[in-house]
Amino acid sequence: MNMIFWIIIAVISSAVLSYTLPIIKMIYEFKINEYRYPEIAHDDPIAHYLVKKFAAMVLRYARVKYVIHGMEHKQHKNFVLVINHQSTFDGVIVNDMFVDEHIGGIIKDELYNLPFISFWLKARHLLPLNRKNNREGIKTMLQAIEYANNGQPMFIFPEGTRSQSKRLLEFRDGAFKLAEKSESNISVMVIHNGYEHKFFKSITIHVELLPVLTFDQYKGLSTPELSNKVRQMMEEVLKRGIQSR
Repeated sequence: MNMIFWIIIAVISSAVLSYTLPIIKMIYEFKINEYRYPEIAHDDPIAHYLVKKFAAMVLRYARVKYVIHGMEHKQHKNFVLVINHQSTFDGVIVNDMFVDEHIGGIIKDELYNLPFISFWLKARHLLPLNRKNNREGIKTMLQAIEYANNGQPMFIFPEGTRSQSKRLLEFRDGAFKLAEKSESNISVMVIHNGYEHKFFKSITIHVELLPVLTFDQYKGLSTPELSNKVRQMMEEVLKRGIQSR
């Protein structure tokens, strides 16, 4: 009986260590590089390495895989990525998909309360949006526009928060100022089944890239008109679903 007990303890300890040791090592790498490179550039090879490693680790531990549909529409520069928001891991998927494009974006400010990843967020220009303070929100948008003007791809969730279902929430039209003011092309990405994810349950999330909406194609539209156009594009794709699933 004692032998069985210690075997069980050994197996459990081994499993715990196999998960915790990589996390501890990742936190160590973040903190060391935060000390070494307090002003690291978003496209620095070290930032690229850390983002790639961290995103892969999170997806692996969460048992999340994703399949890209419409890969021929993937953009590599001068674009703003507009995405519907369904799950906790949408931003991680985006960073993993566009790691070589050094994508930045606008995220909820609560993520900056996780101290061990704040370096990664800052290094990649993932900007915190204070949804309760309009003045701070405007500052964040202006900073994002500056990054986009300098050529960095940026992403944004126009719903502002997770819908946790296939249904789109109301869009915040101001989200499209990021593309308009930087005169960027708009890449639209639709997440189909992210809301189905539950912790400890593996899932394959299907994401779809739509044909790019160039600045010349939308520059004559008002901000609400542009918001409505992108929303209609998303709704049509969500209603149709992934035909190959």
